[in-house]
Amino acid sequence: MNMTTKVELSSIKENYVNDNNFILIENFYDENDNLIKYKIEPIGAERYSILIQKWDEFGNQIEYSRTDGQTGNKEIWISKYEFDKYDNWILKTHFKNGKPLYIVKRKINYTE
Repeated sequence: MNMTTKVELSSIKENYVNDNNFILIENFYDENDNLIKYKIEPIGAERYSILIQKWDEFGNQIEYSRTDGQTGNKEIWISKYEFDKYDNWILKTHFKNGKPLYIVKRKINYTE
């Protein structure tokens, strides 16, 4: 079975001066209209960075990247999660460029 994910895109031109000078903001949504990716790209700026953020189906940020517009150097921060039986994350590990940075643990007390 071939399963494809429908992705909706909305794009905005902010701080618009002309067709060669503006900030392009793109939002990508999954089939349930959840924001899954956000991209900011200055068009026409001399010095700029392209920023991208991505989220999982629970709204947790899973990636943040920054690409230098002049050098092309890219830094990527990744967050990996472990979830409990209620789909709440209880362990989040942060990485930068593939190297672990730190771990965040949380304890959730549920009441019935």
